Order: sequence, then structure tokens, then C-alpha cells
Amino acid sequence: MNRSNRQLAAIMFTDIVGYTALMGSDENKALSVLKTNRSIHKKLIKRYGGTWLKEMGDGTLASFKTIIDSVYCAGELIKECTSQNIQLTIGIHFGDIVEEDGDIFGDGVNVASRLEQIASPNQIIVSRPIHSNIKNKNGIKSTFLEERELKNVDEPVRIYEVEIDRITYEKAEQGNSETSKNIGLHRKLIISAISVFVLVTAIIFFYNHSKDLNKSNRELNLSDVHKSIAVLPFKDMSSEQDQEYLGDGIAEDIINRLTKVDDLKVIGRTSSFSFKEKDTDLITIGEMLGVETILEGSVQKSENQLRITAQLNNAKDGSHIWSEQFNREFSDVFSLQDELAHMVVSKMLDVPASENKIFNDDKNIDSEAYEFFLKGKYFHYSKFEVTTNKEDFEAAKKMYIKAIEYDSTFGLPYAGLADMYLSYEAFYWNKDSIIAKQLLKQSKQYIEIAYNLNPHSDYVNMNKGFVYLQFKEIDSAYYCFSKAIQLNPHSARNYFSLGVFYERIGLLNEAAILYEKAKVIDPLDILILEAKAINKSVIGNREQVFDDLEEIIFLNPKSIVAYITLIILSIDDGRLDEAQDYLNTILELNPELNIDYYFKGALYAAKQDKKNALKVNSNNDWYFALLGMKEEYILFLYNKIKSPEYSRKNEYLQYINSIYYDWVKDDPRIQEFVKKEKEKYEMLKAKYGNLNFLEL
Repeated sequence: MNRSNRQLAAIMFTDIVGYTALMGSDENKALSVLKTNRSIHKKLIKRYGGTWLKEMGDGTLASFKTIIDSVYCAGELIKECTSQNIQLTIGIHFGDIVEEDGDIFGDGVNVASRLEQIASPNQIIVSRPIHSNIKNKNGIKSTFLEERELKNVDEPVRIYEVEIDRITYEKAEQGNSETSKNIGLHRKLIISAISVFVLVTAIIFFYNHSKDLNKSNRELNLSDVHKSIAVLPFKDMSSEQDQEYLGDGIAEDIINRLTKVDDLKVIGRTSSFSFKEKDTDLITIGEMLGVETILEGSVQKSENQLRITAQLNNAKDGSHIWSEQFNREFSDVFSLQDELAHMVVSKMLDVPASENKIFNDDKNIDSEAYEFFLKGKYFHYSKFEVTTNKEDFEAAKKMYIKAIEYDSTFGLPYAGLADMYLSYEAFYWNKDSIIAKQLLKQSKQYIEIAYNLNPHSDYVNMNKGFVYLQFKEIDSAYYCFSKAIQLNPHSARNYFSLGVFYERIGLLNEAAILYEKAKVIDPLDILILEAKAINKSVIGNREQVFDDLEEIIFLNPKSIVAYITLIILSIDDGRLDEAQDYLNTILELNPELNIDYYFKGALYAAKQDKKNALKVNSNNDWYFALLGMKEEYILFLYNKIKSPEYSRKNEYLQYINSIYYDWVKDDPRIQEFVKKEKEKYEMLKAKYGNLNFLEL
């Protein structure tokens, strides 16, 4: 930290009601209350992206980059402290603060402190700047109380009382819906990987290189890359507000064009789109993504007329570098996107627009087919992949098919259908069901058509790789994933997809390298962060993994993968109440997700309720391990060697790093099992483990 640093921030002051009296009557109890209060504050302030500044007796001072996060945090603090019989008074103000020599000063601190003193027990009092920012937020009620003179404040302050309903729901709505896009299949693959790990190794997760997410973002400031850019989703300026699909699609296509410029660092779509509909200033976005420039814009289509406004900004100070308005016929949309990308490159790299090259393959595509394709993507990734509702599936399917009807030679709608059918199949835990098999068959049919039409699309090759992976055609899957990277070495999802491949065949170190590479390109992509949190080499730092998963939940409160992982880790660590809470949260998020029986069995086993645990599943290695049934656990693993299905898997690294390995490693049967797994591991590593072709 600099010796003196001035900034604008939302400042929150809290105080424990009745603490002084309690200290006088029961010092030990008072100290226990203070410790509990401190623990709750630190956890929730971190969860909501705030900074713990200091503690003054029983008072706490914290700052937040966004007003809405400070208010949500205050509501959660009251809720959780009340459950511990602690009452708080809270004041929040948005204003100027100064950090100097490790201490905090400024009007923002003073006003927040005075507001806290006005508050009644379990009441949140805020100033007018806070009220103005939250007054239209669903689930929040901000009521004017009075205008009051405050000590050492020059002007009277209008004060408001804030009441918060449905905190968790509203925070989820504020969360990054974009980070839930395009993840049905891929997230399911991760969940499946977790399930495999559990069934085979009774909880194996990998924790090396785990870092605090905020710290990671700071470390990825790309200071070594002089020219870097993030493209935000273009705003829908139509009178009916029904063209969000167009703003998203055009921004994404510009990203794809810019990634083809070697001297430009382009942040991935998921991270850039994570700020959609959020009141985050450009400077903060630039800091979080580690870029020096940000492209934003708007789009409006009326019949066949298209208007796009684009503005390039300096992310360091928020100033404008360049702006332009384009008015064209929609049939010229591809040329317009190319022209816009050319102009951005020319401004950033100081190269005349006529001299820089951005190649695209879409100039011969029917513009109406393209629009229906964008609508399909919108329903697919913004709706279906988030809700998994059949209605959204059908809406996306209809739009993709419309695109094909207008232009049957347009390959991407076929790839979209393949991806969507594969995603839908992923939600069927019973892979032998007729429906699951039909969906998988249709997915393969569509991806084959897409590949025949556009074999040089990285999107097509990536999805073809996942289809092959589901059919267990390992060589073909590896070829497609590798080809996708070669076609577009700037796509985070391409590296992530090859990482999933490595994870599925047991080359976890290689998977970790690919996930890290993907995260550099797209640092806020929840799917990548989830995979990275699950699949790290063992260092045994479980507490750090809990922190990483909490960070993921802060970015996306609907992260099923994070909650599943937390359940597994919590049961394994004996934190059974926490595991039950996480399971309840999953069932609230998705009541149709049929996993509760499995974890209920594990909870029985962890409580040494052998009868009920084995009633859920009488042949489960995790249950055996939790129950201390050593012989049954060993036989379960040893018998796997004889399974034809198991011959295609490799779990050597999982087993030798399992927390149960020391328990059984001296048994000759386990030694034989591990020896065979090591042989398979070395064979797979020799065949697929060379990453030199990626030039990482």
C-alpha cells in the first residue's frame, strides 16, 4: 500500500449492542461474543468483496467497491449475528476515504460512524448516496427518516433506514448470470468427475496452487502485456428492449475477431460479460480484469436498419480514447463488425486500419440466418443453461432450426444444437436411459453436419471433442480438443476443454496447467475456477480450498459444483452440520437434482449409522471408508481391476493422494491395484501428456 492513498468507497461501520455492559458483568462471555462477531464479520465482508479495515473495541470498519455489496453484507451480518444472539447497529455511507500509514481517515469514515450511532438494535442506517443507488433494487426497502446535523460534518445529512428481504435470492440475481452460460454439459462433466472421484477414492480433491481469488486477479494484472482489452456486452437500445441477444452476439463476435491479433491481449467473453447490468465503473473493471482499455457500446435494430455505437476507453482513468457511430443495413453486419474491429486495432496498435488484418469466415452467411443464430445462442446460453427448463430448450432449438432453414450451409447452428442436446443429456444421471441415449445420438448427428460444413471452426471442434468424450472415443476427442486450440489459441474455453479431457483420463497435472492457462485469459470464468478448485495437486491445504469455493459462490451464488465440493470436503472433515446446510442449499437451487440420497448416505456413514448408510448403498467405497470398514474398502478397489469398463479409466494420482491411502497402502491387494494404475498412467502420459505443441 502507498503511504497515502485516497479513494471513493462504500464505508460500513458496525457496533455490538450492549457490549460495554456485558464486559462489565461477564468479561469471559463478552470476549467470546467479540470473537464470534469478528469471525462472522471477516467471513461475510470477504464474501461480499469488501475489505476489513480495522476493529475498534467492539466496532468494525470495512469498505466495499460497490454500494450494493455493502448493503447486502449489512443485511447478512444482522441475520447471522442474530442467530448467535448478537445485536448490531450499522451505518453505511459512500464517500472519500484516505489510507495513510496503515490507518483510515476521511469524511466517509466520519459520516458512517455517526450514522451507526443513530441506529437502533439490528437497524441499518444509510446516507443519501447509498439510498440513491439501492432505491430501485428488488427486495430492498429504503425509507427516509429525517435530515440531521451530524458532529464534525459541514452539511446536514439525509438519513434513511434500510430493510432487506430475500437477501440470498436478490444476491443471486445480482450475481453473474453470464458465468452460468454454456456450462450445462461441461459443468456436468465436472460434477461427474467429482462423483467418480468420490465413488473411487472417497473424496479426492487437489489443492496445490490454490490462491485467494482477489489476489489471483491482482497477480494477473497483465502488466507484461502492453496492449490489452476487454469488450463489454453492447447495451440494447431498442424501444421494446428485446434485442439483448443482438448486443451480446455482436460484442462476442468482435471479441472473436480481436483474438486473432497477435499483439493484443483480449479478455475472454465470460469475464467481460460478468459486469453485465452491474453498476461497476470502468476503472474497477479494468483493475479486476487486468486490462488497459475497455470497449463498450450499444446496438439498435429497426427492420433492416442497424445502428451501433462503440466507444474505446482508457481503463486506468475512465477517459475516452475514441468513439464512433455506425448506421448500416443489417445485411452488412459482418462487414460492420470487421470494420469496427479494424478501427479498435488501429487505435490500440497505432496501425492504419487498412493495414491490419482480421480474418473471418462469415461473409457469405445469410444475415437473417445469423440473427436467428444469435437468438438461439441467447436462449441456449442465457436461458436454458441457467434454468435447464424444457421451455428454454425448445425456444433455443426453434431459433437454431430457423437459422438452418434460412441458410442450411451455416455450420454454427448445427454445432449449437449438438452442444445443447449434449447439455440436456448431461442432466440425466442414468446414462443407460432411452432418453439420454437418444439425446447423445442426436448430438452426434448434429456435430457431424457442423463439422462437414465448417471443419475449421474452433467452436465446432471443441463441441465435437465433447461428443467423442461422451462416446469414450478418446483418440478422436483428443484430436478435436487439440485442433480447437490450434485454430484459436486465444480462447479460454478451448484450453479448459482440453483440461477436462486430461482430467477424465487421469492426467491431472496436465489438466491443472490447462486450467491455469484458461484462467489467465478469462479470470472470472466460474466454470474454469470451479475446475481449478477441484483439480489441483495435493498440498493438503483444505482451509484454503474452502476459501476458494466461498469466493466462487460469491461470484456465482448458484454454483452447484462449488456446493457439491463443499459437501464432500465438509463430510470428510467431520463438519456434518455444514455439509447438511450446503446440501439444503443445493436442493433449494435445483430441487430436481437427484443427489440428496447419495449424500444422505454419506452423512449416515460419517455418523457411524451403518444400517441406514448401507441401506442407501451397500457397495460404496466412500461409505466403507467413513464407516471404517477397511476390508470392504480394499475389496471394492481391488475388484475394480477386473472391470472391463474400468480399463478405460486411470486414477493413479487420485489414489496415491487420497486421504485414505495411508490407511490401506500396506495391503498387498492395494499395492497391486496401485501398480496397475501407475502402469496405465504412464502409458497415457506417454501418449497424450506432451504439451509442447501448445507453446504454453
